[in-house]
Amino acid sequence: MANSSSVKKTFAHDGKSKRIPVDLTPKGGGFAHRWIRKFAILVSLLAAMVVIGQPWLGSRVDEEIHSQLLAAMKKAMPSAIVNVDSVVRRGNNGIVVKGLEVLLPIDASELGSDVRSFNRLPIIEIEHLELLGKTDYGTLLTEAPVFSEVKVVGGKVRIVRSPEGELNLETLFGGLANSGVMNGDIPTVRLSEVEVLLADARQLGPQELSLVLADGVLVEKSREQVPHGSSTSTENSGLLEVRLQFETELASNLQIQGAISMDDHPSLLTARVDGLLLDEKLLRYLPVDVLDSFPAGMGVRGEAQLALQLRTEVKRDESGASEWTYDWAAAGVLSNGFYSDRRLPSPITDISGTVTWQGNKIRCERLNGRLANSPLTGSIEILDLSSTPAIKASLHADNLRVDETFAQGLTGNGKLESVSRVLDLYSPRGTMGLWITYDSTGLQPKTDIVLDVQDMDVTYAKFPYPFHKVSGRIQVSNKDVEIQQVEAYTHGQRFEVQGSLKDPFEFPTGWLQITADGPVPLDTELVQALNEKTRKTIDVLRPTGLVWLKRLRHEYSGDKYNPKREIDIEVRSGTVSYEQFPYPIHRVEGEIYLRSGIWTFEEFSGYKGNSYIQLDGSLTPLADGDTKLNLELTGTDVDLDEELRTAFSVKNGNVTDLWDQLQPQGALDHLTMKIEKYKSREKPSLYIRGKKWVPEESFATSRVQINPVWFPYSVDELTGEFIIQDGHVQLLDVRGRHDETEFVFDAVSHFNPDSGWDLAIEHLSIDRLAFDKDLLNALPDSLAKGLKSLDLVGQLQLSGNLKFARPTDGPLMANWDLRIGAAGVALTCGPRFNGVYGAILLNGISDNRGFRSKAWLDIDSMMWGNEQFTKLSGPVWVDSKQLLVGRWASVAQSKFEAGNQPQNSEVVRQPQRDAQSMLARTAGGLLGVDLQLQFVNQLRIESGVEGAVSRSADRFLLQASLSGADLRYLARQQEIRERTDGRITGAVRLRGEVGDRSTWSGEGRVRLADADIYELPLMVALLSNLGGNKERGVFSSSEVDFRVQSERFIMDRVALEGDAVSLYGDGWMSFDKEINMDFYSLVGRQRIAIPFINQVVAEASKGLLRIDVAGSLEKPQVNGTAFPELDGTMERILEDLNTRIARPFPNGQQPIIQLR
Repeated sequence: MANSSSVKKTFAHDGKSKRIPVDLTPKGGGFAHRWIRKFAILVSLLAAMVVIGQPWLGSRVDEEIHSQLLAAMKKAMPSAIVNVDSVVRRGNNGIVVKGLEVLLPIDASELGSDVRSFNRLPIIEIEHLELLGKTDYGTLLTEAPVFSEVKVVGGKVRIVRSPEGELNLETLFGGLANSGVMNGDIPTVRLSEVEVLLADARQLGPQELSLVLADGVLVEKSREQVPHGSSTSTENSGLLEVRLQFETELASNLQIQGAISMDDHPSLLTARVDGLLLDEKLLRYLPVDVLDSFPAGMGVRGEAQLALQLRTEVKRDESGASEWTYDWAAAGVLSNGFYSDRRLPSPITDISGTVTWQGNKIRCERLNGRLANSPLTGSIEILDLSSTPAIKASLHADNLRVDETFAQGLTGNGKLESVSRVLDLYSPRGTMGLWITYDSTGLQPKTDIVLDVQDMDVTYAKFPYPFHKVSGRIQVSNKDVEIQQVEAYTHGQRFEVQGSLKDPFEFPTGWLQITADGPVPLDTELVQALNEKTRKTIDVLRPTGLVWLKRLRHEYSGDKYNPKREIDIEVRSGTVSYEQFPYPIHRVEGEIYLRSGIWTFEEFSGYKGNSYIQLDGSLTPLADGDTKLNLELTGTDVDLDEELRTAFSVKNGNVTDLWDQLQPQGALDHLTMKIEKYKSREKPSLYIRGKKWVPEESFATSRVQINPVWFPYSVDELTGEFIIQDGHVQLLDVRGRHDETEFVFDAVSHFNPDSGWDLAIEHLSIDRLAFDKDLLNALPDSLAKGLKSLDLVGQLQLSGNLKFARPTDGPLMANWDLRIGAAGVALTCGPRFNGVYGAILLNGISDNRGFRSKAWLDIDSMMWGNEQFTKLSGPVWVDSKQLLVGRWASVAQSKFEAGNQPQNSEVVRQPQRDAQSMLARTAGGLLGVDLQLQFVNQLRIESGVEGAVSRSADRFLLQASLSGADLRYLARQQEIRERTDGRITGAVRLRGEVGDRSTWSGEGRVRLADADIYELPLMVALLSNLGGNKERGVFSSSEVDFRVQSERFIMDRVALEGDAVSLYGDGWMSFDKEINMDFYSLVGRQRIAIPFINQVVAEASKGLLRIDVAGSLEKPQVNGTAFPELDGTMERILEDLNTRIARPFPNGQQPIIQLR
């Protein structure tokens, strides 16, 4: 090759110098050969110039030689300063020069500077220079002396490289080759004890590198050479044979030998270095800029054996200009090597190998070493040293111990930076095989790395879940990574990692995939390994159990932050509990998928106790950065337990309030829950649908029962369907039982933001409803009190609508629109009614003002005692204070419909005549009833046979009328066997306390028409006292005016009138049918007014008869007195009959039928 290679570096000199290239290439023919030739020429010139053409005169010989020596050296080296201590002739055999010193002038900039400069020291110092030859005076005077040998003993030669990269010897010997003073042969030069000092102006250490030339010989020899263009003639050409033996502390042996051509023919030098020590001492002699290029903290030790060969030749072009060409060849062996720097986790030891250098190629082969007890092998080849070096290198490590420290050591290590990143990405801990190849011979450098993982623990940075016993191969080619069937184990399961990524650290493209052979525990360690977004998704369900990562795949298209992710996860034997509906589901089996950024939960199933539950859902990212979670949970045989209530309570307080109000128990056949939750919204949207099937179709383990707090009436065996959505509750076709009572209804409930709620029960149908203790205890006190007073026995059928509402911090309110049907019930409404068949329509309300309701009775049939009532209809009013029937109820209803509360008075005023009474058919006639029943909030204590008893003190006012009743039917009802016939019309007004006949009082009238009562015991007795006239129809009409007082019917007027005879009288009859009556007979009818009484009595006195009746109604005792005197009693009767005609009711009140 024509040019030497150049490895260029840059440095700054005193902060001001320009950046100058540093040439570290061996100087070949331009340095070694030229220097040795010029040194030999210099010695020859000194020998020749000392004596040439000089007259020698005895005593002045030494001075002349000294002067000539200085002049000759000044001429040969004009830029040098030469000093010589002495020059003496050594007899006739030679000349001895002592203290020869050659140095270059010091630059002015270095004067007075404290900076260390090797240029201040002499370049050449020779202690003893001896020229051997004939030096007798005769020879000196007559001819030029010839020196056959030059000996140099002791001294120093300093070779210094300046900051500009120039060698001082080049400056010193610059003009020596052109001096032209050299004639003749070069004497043999022998050198001994000469110290060669090598230094660089920028070296780290203060001392020069010392090479002691222990023995050296330069001998000129001739050679034959056939000249060009001639085949016969020869020409002698000189060769300078070189043999140099050095001693140095850095090597055990250094030899240089060869032949240097004294003309343009090729020259050849070889060198051998044995036992070269590579350590810190050697580094101290290198320039600082070279040391700066080494890695920080680099440490080197070792021993080398080197052999070098240098061939040089001078080429001349057509113009005659010469150019040196040279070729290097070197070989060496390295042993016991040691290398360390801060990038390596531990030093490389036991380094050995071979090095060859030929031309522009350096090859390092069979390199061996150990890194942390791991064997290393490798090779390096450097090509094209003359221009831009190209490198081919390989490294192989077996059982290389890798951990975090090892990865950190490679950080910032140029070509190995990608290895560092891979190791940092996977955080390996264990052993592996490593193959690294580097090739820069192509257009782009190429780095190939193969990692054979053998037994390693790995934690992938993007999925920091520890894996053990990792094995497989990872290939890195420049910025491309291939992961080939890497296997790993965790929790006893095998995982496989594969991938192919290009430029994975900047703009990755490719894919990475992880699969597992089976499930692993879904513990905190696994959840924390997921990325934040995935972890938040998983945390939503708070899962535990076993999960099988069937596939985790990342596909990159240039954006390392947004890969296309696909995840397939199977859950086994798990537990999930949605954080905002924490209802734990156990033994969960299901699959989770991630596609296009959407998580889906499919075919999830599990158990909660005896409940079988299925779950599906999705988590979808939205364009505005929000996310939407959809979950649908379907369960069968779902227990209505405390855990389900707690799940509702987290984000659905209204549902919890309803739960607490209803207090459900049991299990549902089917439950569906749909949850929709936006990340940006605090509360989720909740849709719940539950079903309870009829027992024949149900497979639930228990029945459903509710016991509402606000209506503590338990309903069991519930079936039907309910829907809960965003504060609204809907019940559909709900059926239930309470003992024998059956319920069917729909319902709608709303929960208000202010914690209030309302409930509307629609299409209510209750069959066999009993007014038992459970129902009365559940009703509001005011309503229960009124219904309890009815003492209702039997079962009712109820249908209609109910509404309940509880405002915030307010009492429960209710209203109703109901139809109550009765089939044979018994109740007390003043009197006791039995066998009630029919219906009542109710419409009322209960609020903070109490309970009130209007009603319409439509009774087909009922019994009062033994009396049957049919086609009973009319209005009823009931509230917390009273029960009103008939026209009084109509008054209250009109006020209620007008929005006015009925007045709380003891007596309701007499209604208008157009108001309707309670009407009924009975005994063949028409019965009209108006009733007031005042509820008194107290009990009356009474003493009886069984001791003191308490009863209600409720008060009543009864107004009734009967028209056209069948007297025969009524007699038969009273078990009267005698023949009776006729029609009866009457009216009564009665007041008092319910159940206490002693408090009853009132008045009334009874009329008989077409009556046939002559076989009644009382009539038989009366007629027998009238002379035995027993003809029927003796009385054509009968009237009785009576009062009720002290448990008696006080008959103020009794009139039995006939055409022939009439009976008039008064008396009383007890409630037990005891009688005491007085009658007077008159002839004909007595229809005259009071002014004519005396006349009538006077005219008919002969026919008068007095009859006294006592005993009982069934067994009357009759006594008659004929022609009595008109005593005071008779006069009183007649006067009373006169005054009582058309007497009104007390207090100005009007009866339903006017009593006369």
